[in-house]
Amino acid sequence: SSPGARGTTPPPTILPSSTAPTPLPRDTTAFLDRLRAFASASDPARSELLEGDDAASSWDKTDWRVAAMFQWDEPVKVTRAPGRIDVMGGIADYSGATVVQSPTAVATHVAAQRRVEDDATPGKLIIVSRTRQKKKTATTKKKKKKTEEGEEEK
Repeated sequence: SSPGARGTTPPPTILPSSTAPTPLPRDTTAFLDRLRAFASASDPARSELLEGDDAASSWDKTDWRVAAMFQWDEPVKVTRAPGRIDVMGGIADYSGATVVQSPTAVATHVAAQRRVEDDATPGKLIIVSRTRQKKKTATTKKKKKKTEEGEEEK
């Protein structure tokens, strides 16, 4: 998907050779939305729209680097690879599983773009790996301490 003309972000184009399901899985749609946000952030004409945006304000240094990595006026190819486990609980892609495999809810997304900066410079591959897991906060029960006057929190 690419943003096309400056200031506009068209919907993704699904190539005829694609095996993507219709409609796209929610995690893929979320990934594409994130790429669109990166494209907007890297476009000076639209970056002011992100000021105060809750999503952009939560970005870290890596997010901003990714936004600057792509040439957003050129096509960006996106692919999704679902994780799979075998029925015995092993990771099927790495174990050479010969038992029944089942897809998991977790998938890996890749955004790739061909860039030619200089004919004399060999191509390079930059990999950024992000884990988007919800942070779990531990809850603890407060113990109450008995006193002569009653109970108070400790």
